[in-house]
Amino acid sequence: RAVDDIGLTPRVLAVFRDVTELKEREEALATAKVAAEIARDEVVQTQRVMQTILDNMAEGVSLFDKDLRVQFLNRQLIDFQGYTPEIAQLGVKLEEIVRFLAQRGEYGPITDIEKQVKERAAMILQPGGSRFERRTKGGRYLDYSFKPLEDGRLLAVAGGITEGQEGEVGAA
Repeated sequence: RAVDDIGLTPRVLAVFRDVTELKEREEALATAKVAAEIARDEVVQTQRVMQTILDNMAEGVSLFDKDLRVQFLNRQLIDFQGYTPEIAQLGVKLEEIVRFLAQRGEYGPITDIEKQVKERAAMILQPGGSRFERRTKGGRYLDYSFKPLEDGRLLAVAGGITEGQEGEVGAA
């Protein structure tokens, strides 16, 4: 039966909702997304510039986080030390690097590798930092500087010393 046949009047229910705030949020989110993409691109560009600068320095540079894991290595340090691809990676612990150098014979003949790793790490991690020279297995003299940073990280810089210079044997 039709609605009119039973005496009812057809009715329409309309609901209106103000979506102005929702649209404003969408626009703000889109603007923030564009700003974040621009900021990310700027960070990537800055990282590229800094990597270029650090890779072309005469010194080797590395940065360790508060857990003594590599956060950064430049090419010069990798070349100075002769690191393998497995060692020259982000996240590698300082102790692993020292162990690698000890096993390769950089510190001379060693009977107890783990004892040597602990001793070398203790030299590097002296409060206030440390500095020393070391002759590499290949005969090159390097000057090492380790500086603890306020946020708990460790900055290491290695520079070449004049070939053939007699230096104090240290660690790194």
